[in-house]
Amino acid sequence: MLIGLERPSLSARLKTETAEAHRHLETALALLEDMPDRRRLTILLERFHGFHARYEPAVEAWISGLALPERRRLGTLRADLVTLGHDQQSIDRLPVCDAVTGVITGRASALGAVYVMEGSTLGGKMINRALRDTAAWPEGGIGYFDPHGARTGAMWNEVRHYIAAFSSADEDDEVIEAARETFALLARWLAPAFGTAS
Repeated sequence: MLIGLERPSLSARLKTETAEAHRHLETALALLEDMPDRRRLTILLERFHGFHARYEPAVEAWISGLALPERRRLGTLRADLVTLGHDQQSIDRLPVCDAVTGVITGRASALGAVYVMEGSTLGGKMINRALRDTAAWPEGGIGYFDPHGARTGAMWNEVRHYIAAFSSADEDDEVIEAARETFALLARWLAPAFGTAS
């Protein structure tokens, strides 16, 4: 065995090899630097609704375990949008992100997307705290950015362990590429919330 040539872990590769795509999305949204007003917050949650409408069933078609029903956020988004002034009929008419199904085409690519979306709950807690101090925060609050509450760390650790157990030389590249594509797709899909070109 050659010392120093061990294969890097999938978790480590995901962190380093998606860093640029992650930074691009954070820079595009700039939520902590330029907090959205109520109108922009509503548009942002509308766009997240359209993403999750395709993401959640696509992931659940390919991955078992990971307590996926507990990780669903579509119902929370619908409740948040009602709080922000929508009715159920108008929510049903919102556009959906059909491009998700082009990214999630198997178990490996589904796991790459899960890495992105579950990882977002860590930063979401900071966004949630910052939003609560702005005029955008509605009476009754919203739940999307902090869906797991005190269990966020434990839920994320479950994802990390699942990734480690899944890892294989044959499929790690596909997981990483799907994570990069998910970051890029989110940047394009969420752009209307910030008046930027898609």
